[in-house]
Amino acid sequence: LNASRLSERARPSLCLPPGPGQVPGPGAGLSGQRSGSVLIFNLYTSKVDTDLEDSRIVLTNTDQTRRAAVHLFFVDGQSGLPADSVIELTPNQTLSLLASEVDPGTTGYLLAIAIGEDGCPAAFNHLIGESLVRFESGHSAALTAPAVTLIDAAQIDCHAGMVTAELRFDGQTCSVLPRTLAISSLAARATGNDTLLFVNRLGGSLVDGMAGVGPLAGFLFDDLERGASFTLPGGASQYRGQLGPSFPRTVPRYDTLIPAGRTGWMKLAATADEALSGAVINLGLNRFDQGHNLHQLTTTSSAVLTIPVIAP
Repeated sequence: LNASRLSERARPSLCLPPGPGQVPGPGAGLSGQRSGSVLIFNLYTSKVDTDLEDSRIVLTNTDQTRRAAVHLFFVDGQSGLPADSVIELTPNQTLSLLASEVDPGTTGYLLAIAIGEDGCPAAFNHLIGESLVRFESGHSAALTAPAVTLIDAAQIDCHAGMVTAELRFDGQTCSVLPRTLAISSLAARATGNDTLLFVNRLGGSLVDGMAGVGPLAGFLFDDLERGASFTLPGGASQYRGQLGPSFPRTVPRYDTLIPAGRTGWMKLAATADEALSGAVINLGLNRFDQGHNLHQLTTTSSAVLTIPVIAP
């Protein structure tokens, strides 16, 4: 037994970092517990009237000696088209910006990719971040930006003068990405809860537009292990829904499966081999408001992202 425990402790963690900027063990997936070269801010929103709706994006360079050049892509959740810019962070610098100042009137998600002097993706695994999101409806959340480790930049075909490059999230070049997602706790609408769901497609082109979310298969469970299956059509690069009688369309319906005083949970998976991420935000009674990134249950190693090569 003691030998077994020692063996467990000796195994490298796939989630926790071995040290600042270091590469975790093989097969490590997306993680909000470590720094990385690619950050996924699962949700941002803004309106022209910022008092009603806005988001604050925070990005930090944890390296103590090196500057970081970061290519930001604000992806419109409906069209999949990005608005991009390049920023530089000095050692130990943290930067805060408002979505309304960069991409006003848009709801979507943000990808932050570390780049080198030639504009190619760089193995600079020292970036961390979060988004603070506030909707006009009252929904709000602080969402950590999960990090992707760039494991081996030498495997990326990119050099100065190229127009585009491909990032492969195959576990060899970059960390693998989620395919099956979950919400750990869903509260009853009958007790005043209002839950918003956001699912993002991680794949496609940050030049011509991100791919849309394909059809999703899901299960909704109550706290007595009873479940109901459903499908979602997908479509846009960010799939959104407000949980209730008509979303998702289960038998029995959401309010019957999760009545007053009860809880449940949900599982979502891409029917095709697609990479997904997302967030959920609940507006509840008695100030029990919360939001979090969707949990990841399975991964895919086939996701590919085309990015423009722009020198800082």
